[in-house]
Amino acid sequence: MKTLKPAECIAALVLLTSCGADKETFEAPQAVQAKYQTPYGRFAVIDKVWENNEYMLAHPSFPGDELCTAYLTSSPERADTVRAELVSLADEITAGCETELDKARAIAMWTGTNIAYDFDSAEESGGLSVMTAEAVLTDRRATCTGFANLFSCLCAAEDIYCLFLTGGTSSGGWSRDRLLEAPANHAWNAFYADGEWYFSDPTWISDLSYTDGEILGGENILGFYAVFDFGEMCTEHRIDRCEYTDVFDRNKYE
Repeated sequence: MKTLKPAECIAALVLLTSCGADKETFEAPQAVQAKYQTPYGRFAVIDKVWENNEYMLAHPSFPGDELCTAYLTSSPERADTVRAELVSLADEITAGCETELDKARAIAMWTGTNIAYDFDSAEESGGLSVMTAEAVLTDRRATCTGFANLFSCLCAAEDIYCLFLTGGTSSGGWSRDRLLEAPANHAWNAFYADGEWYFSDPTWISDLSYTDGEILGGENILGFYAVFDFGEMCTEHRIDRCEYTDVFDRNKYE
């Protein structure tokens, strides 16, 4: 298993944001005036959203060991047990996958279709304890922070470098042309696989939900949100915070 170095991944991201031309790079929207496909149609990107997202991705924060452990479990003494469970589950999910991208896509699809969006916790503004990997796997429900955290932890279990992103989106009544004004109300991910950067929003993959103690839905699957590119991400997501949580203590940033 290779060891990733955060500094190298961030350097690769900075290089991509300065390049131009094809789908694998972050071409400047001012020059291209491209429209990016989403499940809801083709949309242009607001230049300031693009620039903001570039900057935030190139300047992640690196929480300390205590917070990284808190993302795993609310009981620190169980951290190693949870890590082992994550590795076992991630290996099961990615069995047969040949590339890092295939693994990340499989992890995203599993997360998005096996975890229900917990509207009860959303109403109660649940804290850190309900977003831990352990809590989400035990209860099989979460808000967007729990989805994004679990995806990040499962990617880490397969040694795929993954970032935890929070910010505003074109949802909850906020249109794409007002994305700069949208409140910070969502969490999703960026990940580095096979030498390229991709994005995933496991919360948006499925309509599976948990409301008033009952699990509903799950028939509407949007596989697009398992893996999409920077331009597509910028049509619907504005990054306000970018974190690398080193839950396996493998990739210390120096």
